[in-house]
This record gives sequence, C-alpha cells and structure tokens, in this order.
Amino acid sequence: MAGSRTITQLREESNQAALEDSWWVNIDGETQDQRYSLNDLESLQKQYAGSDMMVLHVSESALDDPSWIRVIMEFPKPSQILEQIRAHLEGMESRIDRIEDQQRDSVAGLQALFDVIKNVEDARKQEESLRERETYLAESEEILVQKIHRMEEERAELDQMRSDLEKITAMNIAI
Repeated sequence: MAGSRTITQLREESNQAALEDSWWVNIDGETQDQRYSLNDLESLQKQYAGSDMMVLHVSESALDDPSWIRVIMEFPKPSQILEQIRAHLEGMESRIDRIEDQQRDSVAGLQALFDVIKNVEDARKQEESLRERETYLAESEEILVQKIHRMEEERAELDQMRSDLEKITAMNIAI
C-alpha cells in the first residue's frame, strides 16, 4: 500500500483487505500521539490543508520498514463540481425569492405605514383648521355680542331720547 492515495482510495483498499479502520498520522514530519479513523483523517485534512500528511496502518507499525502513505487531496470531478454549483445556485435562487418576497412585504408594510402617517398628518391639519375656525367663530361671536350690547345701549339711549322728546313735545303743545 505504499505511495500516494486519497482517503477514498485508502478506504476502498482497507475495506477490500478487511483491515481495521485505525491509522497513525504524520503531519509535516510530526507523528501524532493517537490513532485516527479515515473519517477523522478527512477532518484533519481539512484542518491542516496544505500540510504534508502521511498515514500508516496500525497493522504495519511493528514492521522494520513500515510503508507510510502520502495522503493527497481528493478533487471532485468536474461534473460533481457543476452539480454542487447548480445545487448552490438553486438554493440561492430560492433564498433570493424569499428575500424578494420579504422585501415586497416590507415595502407594502411601509406603504401602509406611510398611508397611516399621511392620514394622521391630514387629520392633524384638519384639526388645526377646525381650531382656527373655532377661534375665529369665538372671536366673531364675542364681537357680535359686543355690537349687540352696544346696539341695545344705543336703543336704550334712543328710547330715552324719544321719551324725553315726547315729554318736551307734550309740554310744548301744552304751552
């Protein structure tokens, strides 16, 4: 089993040989203190991407000249990459659709809020206009009451003058 292999190739070869899934790992020339499974190796390979990683099956560790195997990165086939990209794009399209729906809902909500604010502003302007009218009417009523009061005073004066005039006329006729 010497040479270079991907983790998938190691898995296939160890399954064919019915080997235990237990490996010694050497990363950049430093052998790790514990044994790892191939699943663990996948995580280590991601964690130490770009590092020189070698493995030795535990069954060979007692040999005088054990065969360390260089673990190489497994690159997906172009068709797998395209499929992953398509799946990712489909997921993005559905997310974009959801975001657009949320934006439409937000815009509709904001429009409704704007309409409410506009209605409140219109009601406030109407209330202000009604207050101005009420003030005008109150002032007009006060002026009218003052004029009526003055007219009543003037009428009373005129009635007094008419009465005085009638008395004077009656006295002149009597003389």
